[in-house]
Amino acid sequence: MQQFRGTARMAMTVMTKTMATLALLLPAFSGAAIEESLAKQIYSESSTRQQLESVASQVPADVRGVAEESQRRLPVAATDMEAAARRAYATEAMEKTVIAEMKSQLQPAEAQEILAWFTSPLGRKFTALVITAGEPGEQAKLQQFAQAISNNPPPEDRLALMESLQTCQRLTEGATQLLLNMHSAAGVALLDNPLDENALRGVRASLEEERPRLTAEVGALMLVLLTYSYRDVSNEDVQQYVTFCNSPAGGSYYRTMVSAFDRALRNAQTSLAQELAALNKGAIDK
Repeated sequence: MQQFRGTARMAMTVMTKTMATLALLLPAFSGAAIEESLAKQIYSESSTRQQLESVASQVPADVRGVAEESQRRLPVAATDMEAAARRAYATEAMEKTVIAEMKSQLQPAEAQEILAWFTSPLGRKFTALVITAGEPGEQAKLQQFAQAISNNPPPEDRLALMESLQTCQRLTEGATQLLLNMHSAAGVALLDNPLDENALRGVRASLEEERPRLTAEVGALMLVLLTYSYRDVSNEDVQQYVTFCNSPAGGSYYRTMVSAFDRALRNAQTSLAQELAALNKGAIDK
């Protein structure tokens, strides 16, 4: 219980603007590709689009923020950099990458099981709760909840269920990678030459040094988010979710979604670097 109190307190330190983006990431390689229509069905039944929309909103704001706070004169206006990030991180572009990853990595039989879960009454209930928890208006309630459970943690069996769900959904891994990719975009925005491979590797290397710290903080945050989001769901229903997550199909789905989000954001960063390089060149040529 003492560990959970510390976990809840740590979670409070990282409840920033990226909270909505991090809310319960829904995130195996197989040779058999599934039909695109099936991949799109799974995508539409999960909360993935809402998560991508959060990224598409947050990254441009972060890019503008670091540009405005920069101590050196940048060749391009912060508003133009923000616009470039909006184009690079457009929901529709990231969506195509995620669906393509699902299509290539999920086996047909797995995909049918995954779709059956998300279209079941219980699966839809969990998805609706995830979407609600990620809404901006929920953040004040979430902070109050985190403070309350710091002093009054849930029963041990309930906490164990939430930890099991957190593990099988790969939430900490996926959310940490998401944050690193988002921070990387802000770092790229400050490079003199956004296409310089050495400079890009430097940005990544610097962020990787933060992974252990972020992993601990994000893990704490995810546990509080799960406990809050599913606070009114019975242990029996949560256990059904854990059972799905630990199944071969569920495990394949969550592995795939972690890699899909990573690929989508890395592709978006490449587009951003190209956009910024063109803007820099245009400004210098003037």
